[in-house]
Amino acid sequence: MTSICENAIKIRRECNHDYGITQHLWKMEIMSEKNATHCDDDDDDDDDDDDEDMDEDMDEEERRNKRRILVKCPDAFERTKKRYDEFDDDYAKVLASSDTKLSLNLLPKDTIIEVTYDYGDSTIIYLKVLHAKQKEVQKLLEYFNMEADTLVDVDKEEWKQVPAYSLPKEQQVDYYFPNFSKIFLGHYVPLFNKKRTRTSGGGRKDGDKQDMNDDDDNDDDDDDDDGYDDKEANSNTQKASGAASMGKFACIRHEKDTPFCFIENNCLDSDLLNCPTVMDINELLQVAEHAWSPKNYHKDDPDHLDYYRYSCIMRFICAANNTEGYEKIKEMIAKENSMGCGAKMLVFQLDKTRKKHPFDFEKVFPKTHAMLSNGKFRWFLYKKDILRVLVGRGAGYSHRDYERRQVLKTWKYKFESFHELLCAVEASWVYKGKELKADDVLVDFDADLEPSQPGPKEPTCYGNKDDCVQISASDKPEKAVTALAITEEDGKSILYSGHHDGTLCKYCLDDNQHLWTKQMYPNVVNDFTESHEMWGHFHLDKTPGVAGIVIRPNGKSQKTHLIYTWTHIYPGFPDVEFKDREPSRVKCWNSDGFLKREYICDVGDDEEGNRAHPTISTVVFCELYREDLERWVDSMIVGLHCVATSIDWKNNYSDFDLETAQECGEGNILPFFEHSRGEPMETWREDIGLVRALAVCGRKKTVLSYGVHLGHGFPLAIVLWSCEEPGVPLCRFNCEQCRINGVAGLSVHNSDVILADCYADRIVAISVEEYGLYPKINVEGYGKIGNRYYIDEGFHGRMAMSGPFAAMANEMQPTVWIFETAKCASNSALDHKDGKMRAFYMKDTSYDENDRHRFSGREIAIGSVRFPEFGGNPPSMKKDENPSCMIGSESKPDDFGDGGVIALAIRGKWLVAGFSNGTLSRVELPKDFEIGMETDLSCNHQASCSSLPSDMWYAPILDFEM
Repeated sequence: MTSICENAIKIRRECNHDYGITQHLWKMEIMSEKNATHCDDDDDDDDDDDDEDMDEDMDEEERRNKRRILVKCPDAFERTKKRYDEFDDDYAKVLASSDTKLSLNLLPKDTIIEVTYDYGDSTIIYLKVLHAKQKEVQKLLEYFNMEADTLVDVDKEEWKQVPAYSLPKEQQVDYYFPNFSKIFLGHYVPLFNKKRTRTSGGGRKDGDKQDMNDDDDNDDDDDDDDGYDDKEANSNTQKASGAASMGKFACIRHEKDTPFCFIENNCLDSDLLNCPTVMDINELLQVAEHAWSPKNYHKDDPDHLDYYRYSCIMRFICAANNTEGYEKIKEMIAKENSMGCGAKMLVFQLDKTRKKHPFDFEKVFPKTHAMLSNGKFRWFLYKKDILRVLVGRGAGYSHRDYERRQVLKTWKYKFESFHELLCAVEASWVYKGKELKADDVLVDFDADLEPSQPGPKEPTCYGNKDDCVQISASDKPEKAVTALAITEEDGKSILYSGHHDGTLCKYCLDDNQHLWTKQMYPNVVNDFTESHEMWGHFHLDKTPGVAGIVIRPNGKSQKTHLIYTWTHIYPGFPDVEFKDREPSRVKCWNSDGFLKREYICDVGDDEEGNRAHPTISTVVFCELYREDLERWVDSMIVGLHCVATSIDWKNNYSDFDLETAQECGEGNILPFFEHSRGEPMETWREDIGLVRALAVCGRKKTVLSYGVHLGHGFPLAIVLWSCEEPGVPLCRFNCEQCRINGVAGLSVHNSDVILADCYADRIVAISVEEYGLYPKINVEGYGKIGNRYYIDEGFHGRMAMSGPFAAMANEMQPTVWIFETAKCASNSALDHKDGKMRAFYMKDTSYDENDRHRFSGREIAIGSVRFPEFGGNPPSMKKDENPSCMIGSESKPDDFGDGGVIALAIRGKWLVAGFSNGTLSRVELPKDFEIGMETDLSCNHQASCSSLPSDMWYAPILDFEM
């Protein structure tokens, strides 16, 4: 099988460019030759019926690649048939795996072995047994079961040598912790200790019979139980749990990531109990017993456990002094439960003031206590009535497997009590014939106790959620924060916040005071059709409200300031029809919110002869040299959401002619005199795609533009423009040869640039070589934060800058990452691998434990701030009218997303975050961040980025007049 999988099949998959799964996966089942030759036809018929039901329009390729499981379990068929009126074939399909019980009589000559090999698509291989030798069969059994049939009967004499073995029952661990002891051994423990009666009507509601726990012998519907009931529990041979372990068996990312105890369900695909960190064994027993104690159905079921399958309830336990870990688990559980992801998750923790328990594990089992508490990898595993006492780090993907050399002792015995099992463990601490002591160091297993998959070196945390101060609270999706800017006024820090409903708010950060709110744009949210959520994550790519804010000094005065804003809808929407619309405008307001002037963005006709009137994408401010005036003038540069084709110039633009370019027609970068009455200058025209971002960079005063393709929206080019010769491009970097994708913001400091890439889950360090005959743009490397887990996830990202610092966040997590822009390009943690984006698609859009750069962005960051979700004002959970057995009774409301940051502003000591529900929160940074901050009143004037869609939003192609 190894030869077949790693050679012939792998080559065939790679030839078809199928890299969906890159690891060796295969499942095996023993079957008769008759079944192998006849089951295909039946299954094809079933699958055809299923295909017609699910999707009548499924094409031949989709049908051919559809995965099918051919393994069937007769017992599952019978149970399902009793449980449902119509038999659903999916419930009878059980995939055999390495946990399949094998024996010699299953491998006679001519037996067919069916192997399902998965390397992207499912491949089924049939192997026929030509002959079976005892030695080879034994090896196969050991591979699957890690055991040999030659195991002898257990000799209990060794257990009797343990002092605890002779303790009376009222002093044994099962007496004090009966429920945890039962589930550890695989015995069923009821969820509730009160019986219920069935009410009329469909579905399970309060008062309905809990299938697993009903002890009413007179109920005629016992056979309908979805799992076990009390009457069946004693006679059912299937265990309630599949595997259980205690002791330190792994150290994964850091010292606190050391799982200490787990109990898997009987399918071995999920945990019934999980202790993610090392904790005192006495406390573990107490909190685990509390977690497994049956509840009063009518009073103690706030989690609606009655709606869930027994194997789909997962309990986390945490030490009383581990407040940080407890809060992280609670946050994770709240998010998973709100999404209805199948398993119901609970977390348990004892009160710090609890009384000392009369049972002392250390006194009863001193050797085992010493071994499990010495910081080394010492653990025991009970699975399939086999107890193994082990040393060394766990192996495999889940760190729960082991090598044969790690086993100190194996006991093949169905233990009658947990106390008896622990006595066997107590007698097993012997290594190579010598008693193993707590301070002994086993060179083969204890030389490396460090994390096996070390996480990144986390940067300094400048604020936790308890340090954050709420500026304003809201719970309305139409109040989503779309833009933020911080400036100064009369010696105080002033915050401006733009919102999805068109309002602009002004606050004083020093005393957390709201100054005013004004309606800058009409509230047309209800008429503005768009999707707030993408794959369950908030993604506001366009808004009828305030799309951007820039603060500038009012002329040469540094006492007052002006506010520049723009929106994504045309003037007069929705009363004015689209064909009669007027050009988009950048509006300038004074500090009291009164309109001072407008800048009309008119770039002529599109290629069809209609008025183009594109949407405003980005706005930056800089000085441009006016040759006619022979001086530098303050200017505003507007990037427009349209496309301008051009002559095919060289990448270094050595053949560029400004006059020829201007004769081609209007461009999609439009400069204005800042202090005039909205007088525009000549547009800049070049084939740069849709303008997604602009930045003012370099000591020589240049402007950087980033553009994407019309349609699919993939990156097109980064172009460096001259400010000394406005409209003249200096160099071009074509993005087809790099991994850049999903830019959500950028920051500049002199010639260094960082992009908030991959929806702000990654930074891209860029340097601009200004000197020499021809400038050059270099992509130095990538730094991934590691919040993004799935390929199709899209979420809202943002980046803000102030002086040398940049802050980046995305909506999936409430953490803001802070970078020093100039030092990113030279950081050794950067991932320097580059190439076509498609070649790195899986690497860049998925979570790979083996990728050493998966958290490199965190190592590059100089600090972080963790805001509370939704700014500390989470929306109320939505009640589900008819919750199923797999989905909870509450779920997150629509249009709010995951509760992370969707808008950012940073200036000096202030970092402000905006959220999808309209809430604003701030945190005060150390005084070090005031070094290098802007000395004038400007904010957001050097970098601007938009998320306007390239395929679902009007983007005209400007007329080409050559």
